[in-house]
Amino acid sequence: MTDPLLFAWTLFINFNWPARLDVRGMPDPNKQFGGPGPVVWQTWKTSQNLYVKPGETPLPWNQGSIYQPPALQSSMIDGKVLTDNNGNPVMYEVRENEDTLNYIIERNLYTQAGQLKLLRGGLPVSFPYTAMEIKASWRFLGKGDDPTHYLTATVRYQDKERVVGLNGLHITSKILPQWFWCTFEQIEADRGCQRSEFGKPHCGFQIQLPGQLANRNLFPGQLFLLDLPFDGFHRPGREAL
Repeated sequence: MTDPLLFAWTLFINFNWPARLDVRGMPDPNKQFGGPGPVVWQTWKTSQNLYVKPGETPLPWNQGSIYQPPALQSSMIDGKVLTDNNGNPVMYEVRENEDTLNYIIERNLYTQAGQLKLLRGGLPVSFPYTAMEIKASWRFLGKGDDPTHYLTATVRYQDKERVVGLNGLHITSKILPQWFWCTFEQIEADRGCQRSEFGKPHCGFQIQLPGQLANRNLFPGQLFLLDLPFDGFHRPGREAL
């Protein structure tokens, strides 16, 4: 990979393009980037869709509602709860693309029995190079927040409808043998040294957005690239979009 920074931003734009609502996981070429409606990764299956109750089988990729609101699966990461300036917990969700979902189902890795078989000497896990996963963090918007600065969604939380804004997006891809990942966070986060949404401390090492992607009017939820580990090399950085 000769330009991991360009690849990271390309993934970001592809996955945050407005999605088609008639087929899962596909961008709508008739819509503009930053347009209304769910984006591509929001039509991927959630971990709740995959890791079902014992005795149940996950629905195939093309079955079930195409768009699902943020799953808000957990308020904890590394055993800790992160709260925002309004005292609300930051919530997290995980979504898988079609090839990740299919591989886990085919290997029966969504069940305890399948995972135990692996631990007892089964075939090693080897995801296809097309496998990808999204980890998203959301915060409840309230006093002092401008919703136009976020990708927003409406969720039901503790029996109330709440508006959440995308606060962080972690993209993982098997395009490299040891995986490729990149993390984006909402630009209004503290820009000094801090602990990121995903638990690792980073400092403000500036990087340049590639010229091919330099249009800063693309995305309503202004995010910056937080860190860019690739091929065994870790390069923290931040650049506003």
